[in-house]
Amino acid sequence: VGRAVRSPEELFVSPLLFPLCSQPPLLTMDPPWTPQFLRQSVKLTCGDPSVSISTTWYTDGRWWKETPSNSLHVELSDRRKYRFQCQTRGSELSSAVNLAVSDDWLLLQVPTQAVLEGDSLSLRCSAWKNAKLSEVQFFHDGQLLHNRHGNEVLLSPAKQQHSGRYQCSAYVHSFTAWWEVSPQNDLVVRGEPEQRWVWGGFGVALGWVWISYWSLPSSSRPHSPSHTPHCTHIPSLSASSIPPGFLHLSPGPHPRPHPCIQ
Repeated sequence: VGRAVRSPEELFVSPLLFPLCSQPPLLTMDPPWTPQFLRQSVKLTCGDPSVSISTTWYTDGRWWKETPSNSLHVELSDRRKYRFQCQTRGSELSSAVNLAVSDDWLLLQVPTQAVLEGDSLSLRCSAWKNAKLSEVQFFHDGQLLHNRHGNEVLLSPAKQQHSGRYQCSAYVHSFTAWWEVSPQNDLVVRGEPEQRWVWGGFGVALGWVWISYWSLPSSSRPHSPSHTPHCTHIPSLSASSIPPGFLHLSPGPHPRPHPCIQ
């Protein structure tokens, strides 16, 4: 004979019976700048770099390749724009990393990761094959910036008014010296991330199922709107079918998400 549940708190110590929704991995690139120079190489990492797991890679929205580990070295042999994504077993598709490849001598480089208000933000002026630069200047929407530190300009903390078109100019020293102006590069600083519901877990006591969830900033869990996880269905529980002492565990109406399955 099972014992009675004495308090609502005891409900929440029941074991987790179903897997949590697997969130998309964070795709990162090293070096973390765009554009990059033609014939450079970059390293992509899907999720935690300390964990090796088989990974599926996508470029420009199409399947690209599968690798036994979650890191991949890519040689940039074409002058074009790339859109990388990745997915590990049981996870959602990652957010995209967008990368442009250029054969110019001088580039104004911005971060590949999305920039949010409050982030630490720096932009770089770089020359092909790391040639030495002198008298570097940065421009934002055609206006000269004065907070330069060497070949970088610091814009921290990032604000939405930092969005716009950037460009740099400098003397490039390679055998001889000449004045070079980079192509323009766009930067977007996003506002506060939206909140969305994620699963915290659920359990069973005396045959009754309950679910707990909370909201997290969407930026902390990159999400691809084009990918929808498979979900199971939980039958609705009417108020009359819920045992006494259960209803007050839920302080108010909430969205009704579905738990994911592997």
